[in-house]
Amino acid sequence: MTATKMLRQGDVLLVRVDALPEGVVRVGRRGKIVLAEGEATGHAHVVASRDAVVHVDPRADERFLLVRGKRPVVLRHEEHDPIAVPPGVWQVRRQREYDPRRERWIAD
Repeated sequence: MTATKMLRQGDVLLVRVDALPEGVVRVGRRGKIVLAEGEATGHAHVVASRDAVVHVDPRADERFLLVRGKRPVVLRHEEHDPIAVPPGVWQVRRQREYDPRRERWIAD
Protein backbone atom coordinates (compact mmCIF):
# COMPACT_ATOMS: atom_id res chain seq x y z
CA MET A 1 0.00 0.00 0.00
CA THR A 2 1.48 3.35 -1.04
CA ALA A 3 0.91 6.57 0.84
CA THR A 4 -1.00 9.34 -0.88
CA LYS A 5 1.43 11.98 -2.21
CA MET A 6 -1.05 14.61 -3.46
CA LEU A 7 -4.67 15.54 -2.93
CA ARG A 8 -6.68 18.04 -4.96
CA GLN A 9 -9.94 19.80 -4.28
CA GLY A 10 -10.80 22.49 -6.82
CA ASP A 11 -8.00 25.06 -6.81
CA VAL A 12 -6.36 23.67 -3.65
CA LEU A 13 -3.54 21.16 -4.01
CA LEU A 14 -2.10 19.40 -0.96
CA VAL A 15 1.37 17.89 -1.40
CA ARG A 16 2.70 15.51 1.26
CA VAL A 17 6.11 16.49 2.65
CA ASP A 18 8.33 14.59 5.08
CA ALA A 19 8.32 17.19 7.87
CA LEU A 20 7.63 20.81 8.70
CA PRO A 21 10.48 23.01 7.48
CA GLU A 22 12.60 24.79 10.06
CA GLY A 23 11.41 28.26 10.94
CA VAL A 24 7.70 27.74 10.36
CA VAL A 25 5.26 29.40 12.74
CA ARG A 26 2.06 27.83 14.04
CA VAL A 27 -1.04 29.85 13.21
CA GLY A 28 -3.60 30.34 15.95
CA ARG A 29 -7.16 29.47 15.13
CA ARG A 30 -10.71 29.96 16.20
CA GLY A 31 -13.05 27.37 14.80
CA LYS A 32 -12.43 26.09 11.28
CA ILE A 33 -9.20 26.30 9.31
CA VAL A 34 -9.70 28.05 5.98
CA LEU A 35 -7.14 26.84 3.45
CA ALA A 36 -8.47 29.00 0.62
CA GLU A 37 -11.48 31.15 -0.23
CA GLY A 38 -12.97 31.17 -3.72
CA GLU A 39 -12.80 34.54 -5.45
CA ALA A 40 -15.78 33.84 -7.68
CA THR A 41 -18.20 32.36 -5.14
CA GLY A 42 -16.87 33.21 -1.69
CA HIS A 43 -17.01 29.52 -0.79
CA ALA A 44 -14.09 28.21 1.23
CA HIS A 45 -11.98 25.07 1.52
CA VAL A 46 -12.17 24.31 5.25
CA VAL A 47 -11.08 21.76 7.83
CA ALA A 48 -13.01 21.72 11.11
CA SER A 49 -11.10 19.02 13.02
CA ARG A 50 -9.02 19.89 16.08
CA ASP A 51 -6.45 17.37 14.80
CA ALA A 52 -5.44 19.86 12.09
CA VAL A 53 -3.02 22.75 12.56
CA VAL A 54 -1.68 25.28 10.05
CA HIS A 55 1.91 26.51 10.01
CA VAL A 56 3.33 29.28 7.80
CA ASP A 57 6.82 29.93 6.55
CA PRO A 58 6.96 33.72 6.35
CA ARG A 59 10.29 33.65 4.48
CA ALA A 60 8.90 31.62 1.58
CA ASP A 61 5.21 32.58 1.81
CA GLU A 62 4.25 28.92 2.16
CA ARG A 63 1.58 27.21 4.28
CA PHE A 64 1.51 23.72 5.72
CA LEU A 65 -1.34 21.65 7.12
CA LEU A 66 -0.31 19.29 9.91
CA VAL A 67 -2.79 16.46 10.50
CA ARG A 68 -2.12 14.88 13.89
CA GLY A 69 -3.43 11.64 15.30
CA LYS A 70 -4.24 8.40 13.52
CA ARG A 71 -7.35 9.35 11.56
CA PRO A 72 -7.80 11.53 8.49
CA VAL A 73 -9.48 14.92 8.73
CA VAL A 74 -12.09 16.07 6.20
CA LEU A 75 -11.51 18.95 3.77
CA ARG A 76 -14.86 20.44 2.76
CA HIS A 77 -16.06 22.87 0.11
CA GLU A 78 -19.61 23.69 -0.98
CA GLU A 79 -18.97 22.86 -4.65
CA HIS A 80 -16.76 19.77 -4.29
CA ASP A 81 -16.99 16.37 -2.70
CA PRO A 82 -15.33 16.23 0.73
CA ILE A 83 -11.94 14.56 0.80
CA ALA A 84 -10.14 12.74 3.60
CA VAL A 85 -6.68 14.09 4.38
CA PRO A 86 -4.54 11.42 6.06
CA PRO A 87 -2.26 12.21 9.02
CA GLY A 88 1.03 13.86 8.11
CA VAL A 89 2.41 17.16 6.87
CA TRP A 90 0.90 18.69 3.74
CA GLN A 91 2.10 21.75 1.83
CA VAL A 92 -0.91 23.83 0.81
CA ARG A 93 -0.74 25.19 -2.74
CA ARG A 94 -3.19 27.21 -4.80
CA GLN A 95 -3.28 25.98 -8.37
CA ARG A 96 -2.91 28.39 -11.24
CA GLU A 97 -4.27 28.43 -14.76
CA TYR A 98 -1.98 28.86 -17.71
CA ASP A 99 -2.48 32.06 -19.62
CA PRO A 100 0.34 33.10 -21.99
CA ARG A 101 -0.29 36.77 -21.15
CA ARG A 102 -0.20 36.44 -17.34
CA GLU A 103 -0.25 34.08 -14.40
CA ARG A 104 -3.61 33.73 -12.68
CA TRP A 105 -5.19 31.71 -9.91
CA ILE A 106 -7.83 29.14 -10.77
CA ALA A 107 -11.25 30.63 -9.99
CA ASP A 108 -13.24 28.33 -7.74
